[in-house]
Amino acid sequence: MQNNNYVYIDTYGCAANQNNSEILAGILKQAGYEITNNEKIAGIIVLNTCVVKSKTESKIKRRIQDLKSSDKLIIITGCMPETDAKQIKQLNSNTILLGTHHFKDIINLIQSHKENQLDFEKQNNFLEHKNEQKILLPKIPNNKLISITQING
Repeated sequence: MQNNNYVYIDTYGCAANQNNSEILAGILKQAGYEITNNEKIAGIIVLNTCVVKSKTESKIKRRIQDLKSSDKLIIITGCMPETDAKQIKQLNSNTILLGTHHFKDIINLIQSHKENQLDFEKQNNFLEHKNEQKILLPKIPNNKLISITQING
């Protein structure tokens, strides 16, 4: 049984991506969403992507295709939407995209989608480059003993 208030975050890649997922989880939690490790009950799946290694990129593309038949909201974030937005949409047209410089906007993205106001132009705005400070944002650490803090990016 899925719940649209539950979010499952699937992270690929480096320590910076791990940190970005922790920040996304913190922002979502602060907005009233519940973060879950159980993909089956989640109504929203966030794939935080990394395309530095081709093996990882292939794995992510398969995952995007596998989610094509899902009735969940699929958000693709990380570096892949900024480099391969067109291909992601070809793999799964039901996805919505969030660039690495728009993590603070994830709630706006979800709300725009829910209100059927996420047209092509608005979707592209969530992929544009902008300066986004990630310091002092809420985050939910994966490891309670080790904290990742990005100093550049």
